[in-house]
Amino acid sequence: MQLLQPLTRDRRTIDREKPAGVHLPYARHVDDYTIEMRDGLLLQTIRLDGMLFETSDTEEINYRATLRDAVLRTIGTSNFAVYHHVVRRRVNTVLDSDFDDDFSREVDRRWRERLANRQLYVNDLFLTLVRRPLQGRMGFADRLRARFTKSADVGRIAASHDLRQLSTAREALIAALGSYAPRVLGVYETPDGVRSETLEFLSGIFNGAMRPMGLPHGDIGHYLPDRRISFGQDTVELAPTGAAPRCFVGMVSIKDYPTHTMPGMFDELYRLPFEMTVSQSFAFVERRAALSRMNLTIRRMRSAEDEAISLRDELLVAKDDVAAGRAAFGEHHTTIALRADTIAGVDAAIAEITALLADLGIVAVREDIALEPAFWAQFPGNFKYITRRGMVSTQNFAGLASLHNFPVGRAKGNHWGDAVTLFETTAAGPYFFNFHQADLGNFTVIGPSGSGKTVVLNFLLAQARRFDPRIIFFDKDRGAELFIRAIGGSYDRLRPGEATGLNPLLLEDNGANRQFLIDWISQLAGGASTDELDHIR
Repeated sequence: MQLLQPLTRDRRTIDREKPAGVHLPYARHVDDYTIEMRDGLLLQTIRLDGMLFETSDTEEINYRATLRDAVLRTIGTSNFAVYHHVVRRRVNTVLDSDFDDDFSREVDRRWRERLANRQLYVNDLFLTLVRRPLQGRMGFADRLRARFTKSADVGRIAASHDLRQLSTAREALIAALGSYAPRVLGVYETPDGVRSETLEFLSGIFNGAMRPMGLPHGDIGHYLPDRRISFGQDTVELAPTGAAPRCFVGMVSIKDYPTHTMPGMFDELYRLPFEMTVSQSFAFVERRAALSRMNLTIRRMRSAEDEAISLRDELLVAKDDVAAGRAAFGEHHTTIALRADTIAGVDAAIAEITALLADLGIVAVREDIALEPAFWAQFPGNFKYITRRGMVSTQNFAGLASLHNFPVGRAKGNHWGDAVTLFETTAAGPYFFNFHQADLGNFTVIGPSGSGKTVVLNFLLAQARRFDPRIIFFDKDRGAELFIRAIGGSYDRLRPGEATGLNPLLLEDNGANRQFLIDWISQLAGGASTDELDHIR
């Protein structure tokens, strides 16, 4: 049953309705990593872990933004377009295990109960590179030649050349973004057959969740939709299917850009407690076309006697940078798809989003008349549906698409196997905590007196009891005595004037113990000379 009111009840209009797959331009897999669209465009998608910006200083963040700008300028031809997607989705995560003592078991039960009442989210980052014909006058000859050339051999040669160019650009992009942990999406084998990661990503944009996707025998575009979609006045409805419940989607687009951009502008956006897909596209514009648009804007401002002198000066500086090759420009668009279980939930999320963007100097609008084009414009290569374009520089795009992310830790495959415990991050996300970094098991807890350092250590040790480790705890002021006794441990106090049994000088007199004492006392003495070491011996 559809909950949104139908826009029309006219039977002739309803009969003209097209299936959702018509609006998705994807045709087939060319190879393991590349998808060809119906109009011959090619795309490849990269998944990234992102940069953990919260622990990076300002210099590092600005340096990374400069590198991203330089990488984009090296691509700088209208043959390419770059799509950036951040998919924020809700996750349900638990760590199942047994504990030998009742206290640790009860601590774990209460902690899991607390986390179960929280809504946790993760952000998945994707970059998609689209290879297309040259745009504008420079590409007119190529398009004309393609229209009148019927030779299959010529078409195959051109397609092979485009594929090589796309793969070369993708490898350069991966090499330049190595610190972001990039990985190209491809196909993989399962007991049930071959699956495609790229199709899972594209399907997730439409259906709101990623699921395993096999390679279809027919057209990919018609294969991706898994739910019936209905467009209302300002809300999209996705019908329930299988285990996926009904959900609603609202679309927000950028109407006017801020005067300046900076790295990590959207970082606060990715902390908000609801599911969304933030889509950005950047279609490179040739230098000559960019200069022509700037000249036209400057002439219009002069003829209209526009008083925005600072804007005119900035245009002149940007024009000089483009002419000198210090900057490149492209057509940019941003849409934010908000998902919720109810229409009221969508309305509340959109109100919060638009307020946050307004604080950044961005004018954002909720799509109504252009709702359907805005939805289809999320998909890489769907250029014809983009209705709100803005000319921005590669430097601007490097700030808007910062590739920043939040840490999630590692759930499995650690030195001890599964993670020790699960924390909630400042971005309402899960963090799988481990004592080890690879094989190194050192960690430090820092905080002022009375801030709860001992409580944190006690909690971590209680959670570590799932692995039944041997625990040796050197305590101060008996802060952990109750915890040690609660988990069944023995707690010994060191009192002045009482034997402790910890005097190494009372060890049995043999060669091994003598050598141990020599090494131990030498370490305690610190920087002992050769004569002093001989004296110790």
